[in-house]
Amino acid sequence: MHDGAERERRDGLYARFAEHMGDRRNSDIPLGEVLAVIGELAEPDVNIARTRRALDDLAHRTAAATAGELMVELFGAGRLAGNTTSYDDPRNSFLFRVIDRKLGIPISLSAVALEVAHRLGIPLVGIGVPGHFIVAAPATNGTRAYFDPFHGGVLHDAASVRSLYESLTNLTNWRDDFLTPTPARHMVIRVLNNLKSIYVRRAEPANVRWVMHLRSLIPEIGPSEALQFARLMRHSN
Repeated sequence: MHDGAERERRDGLYARFAEHMGDRRNSDIPLGEVLAVIGELAEPDVNIARTRRALDDLAHRTAAATAGELMVELFGAGRLAGNTTSYDDPRNSFLFRVIDRKLGIPISLSAVALEVAHRLGIPLVGIGVPGHFIVAAPATNGTRAYFDPFHGGVLHDAASVRSLYESLTNLTNWRDDFLTPTPARHMVIRVLNNLKSIYVRRAEPANVRWVMHLRSLIPEIGPSEALQFARLMRHSN
């Protein structure tokens, strides 16, 4: 692709991202669509339509009618799994690659579950526990069911989620509001936080730049990120 066409393609992706993320009051964003933009900026050959088809195909192959059945079909033996050997591989954050490689991190595996659940009409929400990410089904008889996609979709109640948090973090500062559903908007920000940290650690300035550009388009973090981004671009020219 010629430089001009490539620049136009990337500018279009930035504009699409800004359209969804530009208003901080907009928490109900199309999660799969926005994460697909991130994936295409990372890997131009994996465009938004390709990611959408991968999610559609996964939903089409899934016969689940409940959240519990969905966890078995998506995260049972031989299905999608947590990447415990290469956790910092950026491909763990790109939905198409997660489906293609059957490997991901907690938030990306949860995002796949949410997108498939949405296509199947199964109520499911994301839960951004600090240091981890899980999903939850609506309360039944006053009890909400929690599932951990990174660990095979295992079922939890609130008490065992707390135990999981304490075992993962070695902290004892648990608060019940850690179980508050996480809006899709905040999931996108968290994905970009992860990618920025990974690319900085890997010393990949070109990838740091496009991630920071996206972050600069988000009102909640944009002003400080825009300043960092401008400094980075000035030093790279």
